[in-house]
Amino acid sequence: MKISDYRADYYFFTGKASEIVRQLSLAGIAVVWIFKSTDGTSFRLSTDLLIPSIAFLVSLGFDLAQYVVAATIWKKHYRSLEEQEIPSGEDREEFDFGPHDEKQERPIAALFWIKIAIASTAWFWLTSVLIRRLIS
Repeated sequence: MKISDYRADYYFFTGKASEIVRQLSLAGIAVVWIFKSTDGTSFRLSTDLLIPSIAFLVSLGFDLAQYVVAATIWKKHYRSLEEQEIPSGEDREEFDFGPHDEKQERPIAALFWIKIAIASTAWFWLTSVLIRRLIS
C-alpha cells in the first residue's frame, strides 16, 4: 500500500469521525431540549443541563473552526506551490511537489481532538445528569 493510500484512509476516517461528532453534538442538544423545564410558553434549562448544552455548542464551534483553519492553511499552501518554479515542459497540475510540511496539519489535528474531547465530555455529563434524574 502506498503512503498516499494511508493518507487517504486517514482523511476518510477523520472526516467520518468529524461527521459523527457533529451528529452526536446535535443529538445532545436535542436530548437537552426534550428534558428542558417548561413553564407555560417559556422554557428554562437547569444548570445541570446548561453545562452540556454549552459544551455541545462549543464542540460544534470547534468543528467549524477546524474546517475554516484547514481551508485557510491548504489554500495558503497551494498558493505557495503555484508560485514555485517547475521544470519546463511539466504540467503544473500534475507536477509532484513532494510531501508538505507536517507542521501545517498540527492546528487542524488539535482542533479535531479538542472537539472530540469536548463532545465526549458533554455526553458523559449529560448521561450522568439523565441517570441521576431517572434514579431520583
